[in-house]
Amino acid sequence: MFDAGEVPVPRTLMVAFLKEVTESQKKAEELLRGLGGCTIKEATELVRLTMARDQSLTLNGLMETRKSSFQASAGLTQVDTRQQFYQPHDALSSWVKRETAFFLSNAEPRLRPRGLLFDGPPGTGKTAGAKWVAQQLGVPLYRVDIGGTKNKYVGQSEQNMLSNLSRLDGEEPCVALIDEVEKVFGQKEYDGGTTTTMLSQLLWWLAEHQSRVLTIMTTNNSKTLPPELYREGRIDEVMWFEGLTSDEAKPFIRSVLKTFKVAETHDQAVAATIWKKMGDVTKHVSQAAITKSVYNFVKANKLTALSA
Repeated sequence: MFDAGEVPVPRTLMVAFLKEVTESQKKAEELLRGLGGCTIKEATELVRLTMARDQSLTLNGLMETRKSSFQASAGLTQVDTRQQFYQPHDALSSWVKRETAFFLSNAEPRLRPRGLLFDGPPGTGKTAGAKWVAQQLGVPLYRVDIGGTKNKYVGQSEQNMLSNLSRLDGEEPCVALIDEVEKVFGQKEYDGGTTTTMLSQLLWWLAEHQSRVLTIMTTNNSKTLPPELYREGRIDEVMWFEGLTSDEAKPFIRSVLKTFKVAETHDQAVAATIWKKMGDVTKHVSQAAITKSVYNFVKANKLTALSA
């Protein structure tokens, strides 16, 4: 007997199935982004469940259904990309606009974006940035938890790592998030070679995989990481995430306030008041700290907490 492994459903066959449901080539191509790695049977069930729940068929609805039915494995889970509010900085926004077409199309694999490293202090929007990127691309986001991949049995950690990377290839197109990567690969001494082997597996996959998987790694200190982890060919760019200055914070505060049904609090005076309460207005402050101050202001003034 010969084990040929899993044979992915041809793209043309999946598009033909979706056209029977949507009767639109453009809509079928869009929905296809939410069905990476699915068989025709699985796609049929996801479409039926989504339409029964929403009375319509959209990419966001399809991914929500898939998330609820996704079978997580050791170290690999699907992440909900919905957020009340996120304000990407200019470099990230420009990168997404420039690279989206190359990632979603069947372009030359060498031209596809491979990954990003988000570096910066805690609370500056790195993880939220990964969610935003996946949302803009219209693809699922999967979190690769290297620590959760580890197993007490010899060789099982490495096998789990290979299985998760292979599964990501099958789920294309998607975004893979490796959060706070320095917590695992920033150590100077590894645990008996297991982490070193897992790092080697990840390095090979980052450089060699041909699937449409965009890897986003986050770190609080890139200087502790091995340089080979984010060299060219594995990661396209390293982006620095910094807190907001006074000029940047006030528009940010007003934008967060707009997510509440509090029309009277959108003015600049209220934003300035919240900013001053944070203390030193000359330094950079994380988005997380500013957002918390806005929430405290809303609660202190007994304003409605219902989203707009």
